[in-house]
Amino acid sequence: MMTNLITVKVLLLWFGFTRFITASPISFAATPSSVRKVIDPLILNCTFQNTNTQLNTSDHMPAEIVDFYMYISKGDGTLLASVARNLPAEAIHDPHFMLVEGQMNYDNISYLQITWPSTLFDKPIDNSYFCSVHVLIRSGYELTFQTNVTVSFLTPSYEDLIVYLYRQRRELEHKSRSINDLKKTLSNTSHDLASLKQGVMNCTSRLHQLSLELSSTTAATGTLNQDVAMINQTMYRVIFEANGTATYLHSLQSDVKELKLFHNELTTHVEQGVRVYCGGSNTFVSSGYEREMHLVVPIVFQKPFPKVPVVTFSLRILDVPKDEHLRVFAYTQNINSTGFEMVCGTWDGSFINAMDVDWTATVV
Repeated sequence: MMTNLITVKVLLLWFGFTRFITASPISFAATPSSVRKVIDPLILNCTFQNTNTQLNTSDHMPAEIVDFYMYISKGDGTLLASVARNLPAEAIHDPHFMLVEGQMNYDNISYLQITWPSTLFDKPIDNSYFCSVHVLIRSGYELTFQTNVTVSFLTPSYEDLIVYLYRQRRELEHKSRSINDLKKTLSNTSHDLASLKQGVMNCTSRLHQLSLELSSTTAATGTLNQDVAMINQTMYRVIFEANGTATYLHSLQSDVKELKLFHNELTTHVEQGVRVYCGGSNTFVSSGYEREMHLVVPIVFQKPFPKVPVVTFSLRILDVPKDEHLRVFAYTQNINSTGFEMVCGTWDGSFINAMDVDWTATVV
């Protein structure tokens, strides 16, 4: 960590006295912009548009980019993560609580992203974050592009926490039952392996006894040799079966590890959408059924789920004229591991000024 911090400081000194520019090919976004602590993850994503590797200097002349360096910092100036030509994307501050990824691309889009899977912080949280890109051009100019985002941190309600903990507990219980079943299978296989090993020992003992009988009598030499050959075949077969059982046992152990990883992924992957805008009924289209009007809003998950999730939703805003009859409906359709469609609508000529929906997706 100390080496990375020294490298970042050297890079900043290397760029020297730079000019900060706010209007630039850099974009910075926080997802979501309002975060419920504990329940919601937080993602900060900064991108730098560098498709032509050229910028305009102060004299409006195009200049070729020689090198550049990106980093994300808190409002108080604390560096959180960075990426450079000879340095991979990495966390600089509190690396155990965040996931960092990024890539430098000199003829395309470069990016740097920080993800906090859980927003349970034990320190004061900054509401403002900055993304900066230092650029060195061939003519010797040094430029700095910078922009910032503001994040609101909200305290979740007791109802939200209860629902979140209940779902996590249900999923954990389900996976625990699966692990216990695998443990029972593993125990039975171990017992079978012990029985096979005992069979090998019995065959070895029997072979020793036959060898003693062979040395004490020459009259039954032929018969004893046949018995020895049969016992050898039995012993080899038992050893082969024992090896096969050991291989199966190793495979079961690998399955248990994969199930644990799958369990961890399922218990941490939850996505939410806040204020999905359905608009007013003047933007709805006819469905051709009893004067029904509706609008279909496509939703894409930030990260695909390992299986089809359960999607719940609730009306956040519903604005209708006071003299109108209230006729509204909302439902989800075409749910898969990468997204779904939110349908909002009304019928029989009812007018809606505005309608917003919140949703949550998780694996049960």
